Amino acid sequence: MEPQIGATALRLCVRKQPVSSCNPRSNCHTLPVSIDVDPMALHLENLILSPLSLLYYIGWEAYEATYALGLKKPFQPQIPVIVIGNLTVGGMGKTPTTLHVAQTLRDMGHKVVISASGYGAPRAEAASVAPDGPLQAKEWGDEPALFRWLLPDVPLIVGRRRVLAAQLAHEHFPDHIMLMDDGFQHKPLQKHVSILLDPPHVRNPLVLPGGPYREPRSHRTRANILLPDDFEITSAGTYFMDAEAQRINVAQQEIQVLTAIAKPYRFVESLTQMGHKLIKARHLGDHDPLTAGNLFEGLRRDLPVMVTAKDWVKLRDLKSHDGFQIYIGHYDVTIEPQTEFRAALTRHLNEVKTS
Repeated sequence: MEPQIGATALRLCVRKQPVSSCNPRSNCHTLPVSIDVDPMALHLENLILSPLSLLYYIGWEAYEATYALGLKKPFQPQIPVIVIGNLTVGGMGKTPTTLHVAQTLRDMGHKVVISASGYGAPRAEAASVAPDGPLQAKEWGDEPALFRWLLPDVPLIVGRRRVLAAQLAHEHFPDHIMLMDDGFQHKPLQKHVSILLDPPHVRNPLVLPGGPYREPRSHRTRANILLPDDFEITSAGTYFMDAEAQRINVAQQEIQVLTAIAKPYRFVESLTQMGHKLIKARHLGDHDPLTAGNLFEGLRRDLPVMVTAKDWVKLRDLKSHDGFQIYIGHYDVTIEPQTEFRAALTRHLNEVKTS
């Protein structure tokens, strides 16, 4: 998950964003001034890689054909399964959308269990029901830890074996809807409702490695609900929380940023649009465990450090941030019009037939 750019709408394309430099010896990555960081753009290097994209395309279509021809059959879950997915590699806002859909379903009177892969964590290898209480990101993954922090009473199943996750969900939560964070491409499990995040217009429709797409963009027609084609995703913008997930007010000031998310420039831009002045920034790779001993090396103790909620669930158990003022940035999304979206969910769920 990652914070969005500005105030009212979650934009699926990004702009050029200057970011302050930091000490090159401090194991950080910075974004140079005026670099085009739009991953959906088409550049010369993308065209050079297009022959490899063609091979990837052929391989994916062959994989799809094994299911289309009945050579392989997806597992039919015994409870309703909704997936929040995308066609590209990261950074489309699946996690905040999953949080919103989970709360929407609960407001509609449904019980929800969330299935998350736990990418990069030991628990990602199979699938298991997470225990009650806070989860350590180093064991369960940053996104499951985030779900538990923000939705503490929603059960979680963590692991990339989604068929096993569906079986566990039926065994432990037979009257729930299983809501998958990611997994649109996971063919072994039949999904009853697919909600897909994909921009309506792109400049680079190539599949990997020449483009950002995990599978051909034409497959977006498999989705039951396309965002933002069918509904609008809106947000009031970034806000701040304390360690108890309570909203707090933060005055405009000079700040530092530490992130390990897919597109840190979105977070940075949201902060600068709020009137904060960026002094230093350290950006690590998405899902980085943030356990390096020199994370805060070179950062000033007299200035606050802004992190995302996804970063905080990894940092909170460490002592490396002792002596630093940490502010946790987050944003919520809403799918509008809410009444029509709920009606669409109800219609699709009414069509679900489980054994």
